[in-house]
Amino acid sequence: MYLTAEQAEHLDARAAVDGTTRSAVLRGIIDDAAAQPVVLDAEIRRALTELADGYPAVSRRLFGGDPQLGIDPVETEPG
Repeated sequence: MYLTAEQAEHLDARAAVDGTTRSAVLRGIIDDAAAQPVVLDAEIRRALTELADGYPAVSRRLFGGDPQLGIDPVETEPG
C-alpha cells in the first residue's frame, strides 16, 4: 500500500502514542471498519418504499378519514 507522506506521518504519530507499529494501527483501523454493519443503498430504499406504501392505510386507521387530521407526506427530490 502506498501512503502519502502526510498519511505515513499521521499513522506513525498514532503508533507512537499507542506504543505500537504503523502496521498494527492499520490493522486496527481495518478491523474497526470491518466490524461496522453494511447497509446498502438498495436495502435502505426498499425499506423506505415499504414504509411509504403503507402510509395511506396507516393514515386512514389513525385519523379515520377526518379531513382536518392527517400527516402530510414528506416530499423528496427524485433520484
